[in-house]
Amino acid sequence: YKLIPKNGVYVVKSQITGRTVYGMMNIGYNPTVSEMEQNTSPIKQRIEVHFFDFEEDLYGQNLEIHILERLRDEQKFDSLDALKSQLQKDKETALPLISGQ
Repeated sequence: YKLIPKNGVYVVKSQITGRTVYGMMNIGYNPTVSEMEQNTSPIKQRIEVHFFDFEEDLYGQNLEIHILERLRDEQKFDSLDALKSQLQKDKETALPLISGQ
């Protein structure tokens, strides 16, 4: 069994190739993007992580993700630009939390 935290945006950290990396994780249904894609398949809950200042390919690797802080609920935005703007604000909120680690 796996316990999945409440839908929303989180500050996270992980160990990858011997170094600590930080980022943000979204748990939810990606309501802004899912609606724009208008995909006919059922919308499934997703867990996505974006690591800051990290460019390596992680596909196929198992990662252990540590949640440091919950930033906000998942929400639907009117446009991709509005979503991108909020993600930048989330990052600006996350960085001071990370610097205290």
